[in-house]
Amino acid sequence: MKTIYRCVILSIVIIIALVSGCSFTKIKSDNILNNGSNIINKDANIDGAFTTKLGANKEVDSIKIIEDFIKSIKNNDAEALKRITSPSGLIIIRNFSSGSGARGKDIRNLYLPDEIPSNLQFEVSGEVPIILHDLFKKEQIGIKDMPVERLNDLNFNFKDDSKSNILGPPTDEVRDICGKITSTKDTNNQYSSKIFRLGDKEIVLTESALVADSPIGVWAVFEKLNGKYFLRAVIDLR
Repeated sequence: MKTIYRCVILSIVIIIALVSGCSFTKIKSDNILNNGSNIINKDANIDGAFTTKLGANKEVDSIKIIEDFIKSIKNNDAEALKRITSPSGLIIIRNFSSGSGARGKDIRNLYLPDEIPSNLQFEVSGEVPIILHDLFKKEQIGIKDMPVERLNDLNFNFKDDSKSNILGPPTDEVRDICGKITSTKDTNNQYSSKIFRLGDKEIVLTESALVADSPIGVWAVFEKLNGKYFLRAVIDLR
């Protein structure tokens, strides 16, 4: 009788052990699965953050050319400006919207990087020179949080070339493009600063306003060459 009793007790103990073992195995398996899911989710989060960061860096990289430009003219650093100038040359435009020439000459000159003056003052015979340090004064204080707007249907697409003496687009058309860009700013025609992306090939920094429907102010145009932005034109409309 005792032997039977012991067998029954032993059987119950074995059954309890087996059930506990299965439960432990299931719990452990569930934990592994859950931990695996957490690892996957964690990796996914890292990848997502990395992608976002890359996107942010791409934005920063394209805007950095503007920061470099502002820094170079603020410090009158001609060498720094030369490094970011397009190999095709820097176009300097000064144009007057009224006065029929009495206010000053309409200027459009092209300077290869090694032709840029060391003091960043572009001389004009019989006229006040075009001094880059005197332009973009607001931006020289800082461009942090400056609004950026994308315009897909506008481009300057400058063709100016020192070898072939080609000019394009004509200065009147350049003025019209500046006017269209400035007209998109919701500033009630107040003089203000803004950055524009013109498609995927150009970035424009402007400090301007529309006065009697004419664009007045300054524009710096940066073009993309081989995946990198370079300064292509500085436009001063008065």
